[in-house]
Amino acid sequence: MKFLNNRISYSITLYILIMVLFFTMKPKFMFNENGSIKSYGVNDENKTIYSLGVISISAAILAFYFFCVVDIIFK
Repeated sequence: MKFLNNRISYSITLYILIMVLFFTMKPKFMFNENGSIKSYGVNDENKTIYSLGVISISAAILAFYFFCVVDIIFK
């Protein structure tokens, strides 16, 4: 249980760092020129197929998976 708590806390820290970097860099595929988040869709220039929910959930899963792999390798 101790390893799981460390893994979760490290994963949360990495997730927050990823999201802060994401909102600081504001990539063009997710943000408009004025800095607002693009809406979800495919048939307009001001829409994106990458929703914020999908990206944030993917980042959380990858952060947790990364620390699972680190624990397996270095254990």
